[in-house]
Amino acid sequence: VLMQRLFECMVPSNSVHLRELALSSISAVANATKANMLPYFPQLIEILKMYLVKTEDEDICTLRPAAIDTLAALARTIGKENFLPLAVDTMNLGLNLIEDKNDPDLKRSCYNLFAAMALVLNEQIGSALEKIVSSMIDSVKSTESIVLSNGKDSEDIIEDADGDGDQEGSECGHGFLA
Repeated sequence: VLMQRLFECMVPSNSVHLRELALSSISAVANATKANMLPYFPQLIEILKMYLVKTEDEDICTLRPAAIDTLAALARTIGKENFLPLAVDTMNLGLNLIEDKNDPDLKRSCYNLFAAMALVLNEQIGSALEKIVSSMIDSVKSTESIVLSNGKDSEDIIEDADGDGDQEGSECGHGFLA
């Protein structure tokens, strides 16, 4: 009954928010039920496919990170032998999507997917590691559009850490949790 309701929520005529909640719920159900999701797996993959294609459709782009997270949850839980037939296409999808340098949430979800794929592929993921790690390093180096809770942007924090700021060590002690 739960899965039927979640499938109903995924209908494109429903709001983006409802579909995003449904994707999150499907991930949670997969984490809880593990291989018991197998009967729903083909239908889930068909639903996810619509969010994993490259498009400029704003709704699909908004839901893509949640769809990738759901795919990652399925890869982790459905059983290696059940997900293995999709592994090459899934890796290629993730590798193509991390080239989008404008969406940090999309990259985060792709890194989550790669972690799940490492469980499925084990050492076979090695051929993709150079591209994955390079992208991760670029993401870590990026300071674009980062604003911390204390109102300073990341460049201010870097200057403070280099000793150019007004208060020595104040950002590390109070900025993130205060």
